[in-house]
Amino acid sequence: MKTCRWLPIILLLAFSCMILSCDDDNNANNVNNANNVNNANNVNNTNDPELCDNLLDDDGDGQIDCDDADCADDPACVVEGCGDGAITGMEECDGDNLNGKTCADFNFGGGELGCWTDCTFVFVNCTGVSPACETAADALTTEMYSEAGLSCSATVRLDYLTLEILGFQLFCGSYGGMDEAGARAVAERDTGISSEAVLVNPDDHGDNWVFYEEGGAAALVSGLNGLVVFGGTWGSDAAGDLTWPAAWRDAALLAEACPPSGHIPSTRGFDLSDHASPLTEAEWYAPLAVVKDTALLAGFWQGGYVFDATVLLYPRTLPFDESTAEWIVILGGGWLE
Repeated sequence: MKTCRWLPIILLLAFSCMILSCDDDNNANNVNNANNVNNANNVNNTNDPELCDNLLDDDGDGQIDCDDADCADDPACVVEGCGDGAITGMEECDGDNLNGKTCADFNFGGGELGCWTDCTFVFVNCTGVSPACETAADALTTEMYSEAGLSCSATVRLDYLTLEILGFQLFCGSYGGMDEAGARAVAERDTGISSEAVLVNPDDHGDNWVFYEEGGAAALVSGLNGLVVFGGTWGSDAAGDLTWPAAWRDAALLAEACPPSGHIPSTRGFDLSDHASPLTEAEWYAPLAVVKDTALLAGFWQGGYVFDATVLLYPRTLPFDESTAEWIVILGGGWLE
């Protein structure tokens, strides 16, 4: 009889639990559905913070490293003296101080010039580009991004004294890991440099493996796609040979006096006439500026990104002779999702 007396209560509790359980499921489903909607709406967003020195768009906002406002105060992006409003050192601008420059000074038709947080100019709001520069940039973009997921390097030769562009070449291939052994192998295969050549940048090879041979040779290999992007020799009896690339394209295909486009996150240089010692910014600035004056940067940025630049002082002869020496400027970039 006791069992019968408690049965209604037991049934009531069981029924209540069923109701509560259903409510919980509905609540869970509602939460999940809401999350799914939010996730769908925020498919291009990420909760990852922007890392300011890895050449990646970590937070998914379309801005990389020092170009991202989140990196304004990061040590990797702070330029000495930058931010005080005064133009000093190698600064192009500083905050609202544009050093008296306008978009027209950079071959644009008009628009509003700006300044990056690293004290270099911003041209995104400048307007009007010459037809020759547009044609050259479009042709370069078409070649460099003929397939999704390509990485490219553009190697440019310049006369040491006049900074006249003597020729250029593009090297494009699929992204693929490259270790030191692999880089040495392809460098030896394409340029003939010794397999015992010194790796100039063992701790930070960046986008290029840089090899230097005391006998008078150098080679660079892309760490992004494993392609050799430069090889050259030098000596005391006669001018050295450009061992790679095997052929150079006409500099006229790059156009000239083109307005700047995009940004180069990092640049480094090596003096091959002095055991591949580092070049200062004051030394590599002028040849890089000439290359930036072509349609190359626009070609890269119209379809992807520029990752970095490497500048070489290539002697051709030793002792160093200004009349035979060259600058070699290599831009690395490509598709980046």
